[in-house]
Amino acid sequence: CPAGSNNTCTQCAAWDHTANKTADDCNTWHEPLYNYTCYHNNTVTQCAVGKNITLSQIRCFGPARRYHGNNVNLTMGGCGTCEEAVAQRAGFKLRECSTCKIQPV
Repeated sequence: CPAGSNNTCTQCAAWDHTANKTADDCNTWHEPLYNYTCYHNNTVTQCAVGKNITLSQIRCFGPARRYHGNNVNLTMGGCGTCEEAVAQRAGFKLRECSTCKIQPV
């Protein structure tokens, strides 16, 4: 339930009304969930739309530091990992790509 709420567990989204029990360990800690953005063609692009992911799953890809080719799928960058982009037959080699991940402080 929201902070400061006097609602009981059954009045919050954590309650599974179909099974009549807690859906997600009501009132226990869960790693925060996020939506995030990456640059694609120099434009901020929403990633994982409709999906809540954990901080450790946030990834963007782009050309490796020493890449001098012209594969637009790579030079435009995007959401996800290099491995995911290569698996989608983006037309570049894994060694040409760099995956960025968030560095928590």
